[in-house]
Amino acid sequence: MKKAKLTTKCVANQYAGPSERIIEFSFPDGSGGLISFLPANGARKNRVDVYRIDKSVKVLVGKAD
Repeated sequence: MKKAKLTTKCVANQYAGPSERIIEFSFPDGSGGLISFLPANGARKNRVDVYRIDKSVKVLVGKAD
């Protein structure tokens, strides 16, 4: 079985903020989405957003340690 593909130089990253990084992920069946990474800034914590995902993608979030 093929692995999921990560595209680090995706079109969406061109629209990222100055400290933001956006990558694209896709599965062999064509489903996928985007992941945004924002570093902490002042009182804000580091942030990871998963968005624009296809309906067949399930996102799980573990407990904070």
